[in-house]
Formats: sequence, C-alpha cells, structure tokens
Amino acid sequence: MAYFLESSSCTTYHFSAMLKNYVKIAFRNLIKHKFYSIINIMGLAVGLTSCMLIFLWVQDELSYDKQHDDLNRLYRVYVSFNWENPYKQANIPSLFAATLKEEFTEVEQAGRYKGLSSALLTFGENSFKVERFTYADSTLFQLLKLNFLEGSGKVALKDPNGIILNKSLAKKIFGKEEALGKILLLDHEKAMRVTGVFEDMPQNTHINFEAFASVQVMDEPTYESWTGFNSFTYVKLREGVSPESLENRFKEEIVRKHYAPLLEEWKGKSWAELMEEYGQAEISYHLEPVKDIHLYSKSDGPGSEEGIIFVYIFSTIALIILIIACINYVNLATARSADRAKEVGMRKVLGAYGQQLKGQFLAESLILSLVAFALALLFVEISLPAFNQLAQKSLLVNYTNNGLFWLVGSGLTLLLAILAGAYPAFYLSSFQPAAVLKGSVKSGRKGGKLRNLLVVMQFGVSIFLIVGTVVIYKQLSFVQKSDPGYDREQILVLQDPDLLESDINAFKQQVLENSLFKAASISGYIPVVNDYFGFSRNSYEEEVSKESVVLNDFTVDLDYLGTYGMEMALGRFFSAEYGSDSTAVVINETAVKKYGLENPIGARISGGYEFNEDYKQAPYFHIIGVVKDFNVGSLREEVKPLVMHLGQNNRMMTFRFQGNQAKAAISYLEQKWKEMAPGQPFNYNFLDDTFDQLYRSEQQTGKMIATFSALAIFIACLGLFGLAAFTAEQRKKEIGVRKVLGSSTKGIVLLLSKDFAKLILISFIIASPIAWYVMNDWLQGFTYRISIGIGVFLIAAGLSFFVAWLTMSFHAIKAATDDPVNSIRYE
Repeated sequence: MAYFLESSSCTTYHFSAMLKNYVKIAFRNLIKHKFYSIINIMGLAVGLTSCMLIFLWVQDELSYDKQHDDLNRLYRVYVSFNWENPYKQANIPSLFAATLKEEFTEVEQAGRYKGLSSALLTFGENSFKVERFTYADSTLFQLLKLNFLEGSGKVALKDPNGIILNKSLAKKIFGKEEALGKILLLDHEKAMRVTGVFEDMPQNTHINFEAFASVQVMDEPTYESWTGFNSFTYVKLREGVSPESLENRFKEEIVRKHYAPLLEEWKGKSWAELMEEYGQAEISYHLEPVKDIHLYSKSDGPGSEEGIIFVYIFSTIALIILIIACINYVNLATARSADRAKEVGMRKVLGAYGQQLKGQFLAESLILSLVAFALALLFVEISLPAFNQLAQKSLLVNYTNNGLFWLVGSGLTLLLAILAGAYPAFYLSSFQPAAVLKGSVKSGRKGGKLRNLLVVMQFGVSIFLIVGTVVIYKQLSFVQKSDPGYDREQILVLQDPDLLESDINAFKQQVLENSLFKAASISGYIPVVNDYFGFSRNSYEEEVSKESVVLNDFTVDLDYLGTYGMEMALGRFFSAEYGSDSTAVVINETAVKKYGLENPIGARISGGYEFNEDYKQAPYFHIIGVVKDFNVGSLREEVKPLVMHLGQNNRMMTFRFQGNQAKAAISYLEQKWKEMAPGQPFNYNFLDDTFDQLYRSEQQTGKMIATFSALAIFIACLGLFGLAAFTAEQRKKEIGVRKVLGSSTKGIVLLLSKDFAKLILISFIIASPIAWYVMNDWLQGFTYRISIGIGVFLIAAGLSFFVAWLTMSFHAIKAATDDPVNSIRYE
C-alpha cells in the first residue's frame, strides 16, 4: 500500500513537472519567434472575435419570443389564399378569435390585435405621437406575456375605454407621477383611461408596441366582420391538442359555416354552384408556432421565413473565418518545420516519446489560442458598439449570467487549439532523428503541397466572399436606381394629416400657393405600401374567368397621378369635370392582363364593400383609364394588379417640392402646420427614404457580409504575409547570388511573387463557378435583378491579386533591395 501511494505520488509529480516543462518551452519558442507568434495570435484573435460577435447575433436571433409562458402551446393563425397567385398572410378576420374560443373546445384561450399603426395621445396641453400603437383584446395578455408595473394584464383592457402604456411612454407623458387612472385623449376624439403600465417589450420579440387600446373603443363597422382581414390572432391550445387536427376542422367549420353564407348572398348562388364555378380557388387557415414566427414564419406578417437562412449564412461565415485562422497556423508551423527539426531529433535521441512531442506542440497551440481568446474578448468589447450599429441590435456581453457565451468561447478556443495544432504536432513529431541530424529535412518541403492546398482554400473562400459582396452591392444599387414607375424624388410625406380635420383641403391649397411646391395629393396609400383586397373577375356583366383577382386598392384624389409623376397608358385619370367618376376606376396594365380585357375602357368590374359599403346598390365600377405599371412596395416582387378609385382618405398627404429646396419646403410646411393645427406634433418623412427602408434587411445583410469578408481576407493576408516572410528568408542566399549576377529588383520581386500568384489564380478558377451558382440563386428572389457578368469576377480577381501582391511585396522588395553581401558573406 505504501509503495502504491509512493508510486502514485511520484507519477503525479512527474506529470506536473512535464506539464510545467511543456509550458516553459512553449513560451520560450513563442518569444523566440515573435514575428510568427504575433501573426498567429492576431489571426486567431480576429477569427475568435468574428465568431463571438456572430455568436451573440445568432444567440439573439434564436432567443425571440422565448419569454412567453406555455410557449409550446401558443400559435398564430394565418390564412392561405390558393388563387391564381397564391399567398399567405397573418392578417385574418377579427371575428376569428372569438369564434375559436366559443366553438372549438381544443382552444384554451384566444386573443387578437389590429396591427401596427400610429396614434396621438393628449394629456393636458401636450400631445405625444405614438409610432407603435394598436388595438387589442384583454385576452391577448393571457397569451403573450407582458410584465405589468401598474395594473394587471388580466383586466387591463376589459374597460372599453382602457389603454395601457409601456414604461418609457408613461414616463414621457406623466413624468414621475403614477399613470394608472389618468385620462388621455386618443386622436383628439376619445377619452381613454390608463389601466396599466408595462415594462418596455424586449427587442427580441416579433411584436413590439408602445401602447395598446381596447378594441371595444374602435368605431369601424367593418372591423367586427368576416370580410375584413384586419387582425392578428393568437391561440393557446389545450394540453395534448394537435394543431394539425384543428387545422383540418377549419375548412368545414370556419370557411363553410361563416364564409359560405356571405358569398351565397353576394353572388346569388348556392355554395355547391360556387365551388363548381371557382374550381380550386379556396381559402384555408393554418397555425404557426409563436416560437417559430421570427425565423420560420410562413405568412406575410411580423416575422420572416428567410430569418433562419441568415442564421445559417452567418454561422457558416464564422466557421469559415475560424478555419482560415487555423490554416494560417498550420501553414506557418509546417513551413518552419526545418527550423524545429533538429530540436525534434535531439529530443528523440535523448529519449522523448512521440506522444510527449505531440503534447509539446499542442501545448504551444493551446497557449497561442488562450492568448488569442483573451485578446478577442478585448476586441469584442471595443467593436461591439460598431457591430450593434451595423446589425441594428442592442447586444451586450453579460459575463456573469451568460454561461453559454463562456461555454462557446472556451469551446471555440479549445477547438481552435486542436484544429490548428493537431497536424503540426503529428507532422513535426514524425521526423526521424537520423534524417534530421544528417540535415535531410529541408525547408518544410514535406508539407509544401499541403500549404499550397490550404492557401488555395483560403483565397478561394475569400474570392467567393468578395463576389458575394459585389453582387449584393450591385443588386441593391440597381434596385435603388431602377425606375419604379413613379418619381420618388422631391416628395415629402406629411404624417397624420387627419389632425387638420376639416381644414385638410384648405391646408393643401394654401401650401400650393407657395412657389416652392409643384403638386400635392391626399390619398389612402403611397406606392411603397402594400394593401391587398379581392374582387371578382368580371367585365361588364359577362364572366371572363372563374377566379378572383387580388388587387392593390388605392383611394386617391384628383391630383394623385400628377404628384407622383405616373403616366397613363390608355384613357384618362379622374377629373372634376366628370360627375360619374365617383363610380369609376383606373386600373394598371397588369390588371388589364389579369382580367383578360382587350378593350378595357368602358368595361365594368365588380366591386364590394371596399369601394362602397352598400355594394348591392353599386355592384359595378366602370374603367375610365389604364395607368402604366408601377411597383407597389419592393422590387423583389413583380407588379401586381391595381385599382384606383376616387375618394376622401386622409391617411396620407404628399407634396412635390422644387429641387434642392427641401429645407425651405419643410420650414414652410411646419409654419403652415402650426397655424392650422396648433399644438399638434409636426412629423414628416421623404418618400425616397421610405423606399430605401424596403431594402434595409438586404442592406444590413450586405454590410455584415462585407465586414466579415474583409476580416476573412485580412486573416488570409496575415498568413500570406508570414509565408512571404518565410519564403524570402529561406531564399535569402539565392536572392543575393542573383543580385550579384545582375538580376533587377523587379525581376526578384516577380520571382518571389509568381508562386503565390499561381495559387491565387487556381483559387479564382475554383471559387468563381461556385460563387456564380450561389449568388445567381440568391438573385432569383428579385423579380428585377442584375445579371452576373464577367465584370464581377474581374473585380474579385483584381482585388484578390492586388491585396495578395501588396501583402507579399513588402518582404519581396525588402529581400530584393537588401545588400547581397549580407546574405552571401559566409558562402
């Protein structure tokens, strides 16, 4: 027993001494070769920094909506229209929520909110614009969790005139006073009582509002109906209920029971006749988990089906950057193998085992990785504000409560040490003492092919990322410069014109008296906003097709066409000279094609409550003109059928001003606004800015890809810089001899550069077709897109060769201009 304890103690002592020796020698080698150590540490540190920043971003993306209770039983309802142009949306009829609760025992609770809008809240003499406002049921907060500071979510909106505010808005309005019970005036019309104050909703949720008002206070006859698609509905299913089984019941018990009677009354036909007539055109309802909305949403609403794709893209970029950093280490370690060959030979002669040598080299790799990790933490802290601005997030590194961050960080560091150190450890420890001591191991030639392969990989990835960045930039530039069919420049959009009330038309006319302004329009919609409504596909009273056409419906005034610079293809626009224009419509060229009309002027299409609540009295509208196609919303999508009708809708007021007179136009509008709407907040935006926001996601993605591409290229160039230094050092005597024999500096620089240039050319040949395939597939998501021409690849090739040459030229020129006496004095 005593012998066993003594033996165990001795083994522990020897292991500790051996480990200490590994660390000591590792530090000596790192300090001895400072230049290569710095290159490796910087490459690994930048790689780890990129990975940790991307991890924080991915962690935030994956954390959306995790704060709700019973998350696995929460779903959002969406509708699928299987028409000629199928589409899905989360906006569904407002009566759906109550129907689910009353008629489906599988549903434990249901709630709804109307959608994002803005509102004006007045307290005393002060008015406050709320940009993120909505109407909601009291039951919504039994599904989606809010942390109430004042009041209770269970009863907050049961009061028909109740309104709840987030903490920031309550503080802005009431200061330090208690908000509960205070009376606010909503849009200068309705007195609302504050029934609750809640903590600001976190950023990582698919809905984020400043205020909710009770839906009971709304004065919209069409809201509580089956014909208005105007609410987002959420349900909590009972334990053990399958969402698929509930979806199967929707077709018969929702569509057949609630929609069929309305369609039968409208069309004057039985449900069976309508089904035979319309064939495969149908409406179906589905459930999507709340936890999947942000990244996997299948519907057109808050959330994105493409979200998870970006998670995969940036995770892949992080892995690529890490691999590039590892390649640097492997390349430099194998290149310098001859320098350490004698060390390996002597150690083996003195009795060192292969495992001990592998441990020694892995220890060096681990120390480098640990130093790089410490440096990366500093880089993360320094770069996080800029990264947040780039990614439009508010990420923080919570060192005490984010255990996953430390787990991933330390895991990446260990992985980095193994990936970077494994091959050099096995490669260097494999040298035979006899061959080494005879001088048979020269300049790391055994690993030359591997180094070349790794350099090709590094620059192949870099070229791929350059091509991707250039294509994204060119596509976004093309979209922003493309003609959408209207003139978006010099148009100012005045927000909340309804606050002018009866003075709205007088305001418009008085502003137009100023020569700063060319035109003005009051309308329901601007071309960058999508709103869809369905109409039957009829011309005259004769049926043209069995399927309905989904149309953009714009309520406009007489000046809409001129203000936006649109053009007519046929017929005329609305005019005050024609009293019959109250039952007239103007459609676009795409609608003409969809309706199949050869002579559209004078044709009649069926309307509905969207045009006239009493559609039985005016079932048809006659076409007076065809406007040339223009894009509504993003150029990702094709031009959709559109109908315009004349009406008074005070949602939007737009002014076209003289070029380069933006400041003067804003100043005059503000002055006139204060005269005619005293005490009301003056808010505006420019139409071209709103247009650019349609592509904010692509712009952010492009900037992030460009940033991490630059980092990947930087790391690759660090490795190339080190290899160039090593090559110049190894060929120092050769260069000296060549200079003595008359070689020029230019000739020597070309000599040292051509091998690397060949590798980069191979990288370009391999990466180009892959980059073309991937980016061409991405471009298919845009209806209007660029073609990837040879110019994109010439830019990528030119940039790659230039950066690589710039990296190598320092050492090449230094070696070429050095005095040959210094390199051949011992020969």
